[in-house]
Amino acid sequence: MRVEGGGDQVVAHVGLHALGCFADRLGLGEAVSEAVVAGGDQGVLVHDRGEVLTQMMLVLAGGGECCADIWYLRSQLGLFGPVPSDSTVWRTFERIDSVTLGYRRQAAGAVRS
Repeated sequence: MRVEGGGDQVVAHVGLHALGCFADRLGLGEAVSEAVVAGGDQGVLVHDRGEVLTQMMLVLAGGGECCADIWYLRSQLGLFGPVPSDSTVWRTFERIDSVTLGYRRQAAGAVRS
């Protein structure tokens, strides 16, 4: 990805792409995915739960306030790839219980260290 001023191809939220790449390089999505599975969510998934949560972190960083704001990323397929629907985001959050949340916090702490 090359970012430059001017030009004729304007892309909204390109800074979120850089933040997402940074999260990927840190292994945040993978760590959160493992935490969610350790918490008991092992269903058949189209969208990896860790990836969904990482994408929602990007939405929040971009000023989003609710699950429906995932459209910020969905509108830029070339930057963010496949992005879940807002209902998938909602189901992801619904499945996070206190045990899963504890594992997720441990995973985030491991990534930070």
